[in-house]
Amino acid sequence: MVRPLKLWNKKGQKLTLFFLLGMVILGAAAFYEFAQRAVIEEVDVDTPVSFAGFVDSCIETVLDDGLMKLSTGSIENVARVSVGSVDYALLDRALSNGEVGGQLENFISVGLPSCLSSDSTLTYSGDPKVGIIIQDRNVLVDVDYPISVVQDGQTQTLSEFSIDKSILLGEMLEHVATVFSEGIILQNFMDDIELVTQVLPTNQLLVLLVDSEYLVSGKSFYYGFVII
Repeated sequence: MVRPLKLWNKKGQKLTLFFLLGMVILGAAAFYEFAQRAVIEEVDVDTPVSFAGFVDSCIETVLDDGLMKLSTGSIENVARVSVGSVDYALLDRALSNGEVGGQLENFISVGLPSCLSSDSTLTYSGDPKVGIIIQDRNVLVDVDYPISVVQDGQTQTLSEFSIDKSILLGEMLEHVATVFSEGIILQNFMDDIELVTQVLPTNQLLVLLVDSEYLVSGKSFYYGFVII
């Protein structure tokens, strides 16, 4: 009778058992190392995102405040005419895209540190460097401002922040330039920008351009001024 060949004897069984135990130990060690690495990566990624998110929200808040001041024709201290409860800027020409961008840059540079002060864990100094690009349907804001936070005994610093605000400011400024150069051409105004005009008792003309698509601080944004 032919007997099957035995591949494992008692000694072989012991070696196999040791081999399996070794594999289990190596697997556990590898999993522990992977878990530790995952935890470290999670801390390194999540903390800066949350940190930058707060700064971005402050930038947008201050930008919205600046846009609301701009809605009366200019952020700067210029001659104005009271219409109801609002003092609109008296303009004899259209403000350029660069002029409006410069006003918003100065406003954010001054106002951003005050907003950031609501978080006592942040440290920063000096004035932020702000750059603004006004496009037809959005405003791009870049801020260069070293800001640090200490968490779990470690200091993290971020310097560059940016937001993209949807608003028809660029289109509005183009319409304002047309109003001063060619007069009010009704067919130039489409559904996304509404035109409102009013002749004041002084025979001056109040012009309002209303963004019917995007909101600022939960309200419709408008740009208004009085033509001298």
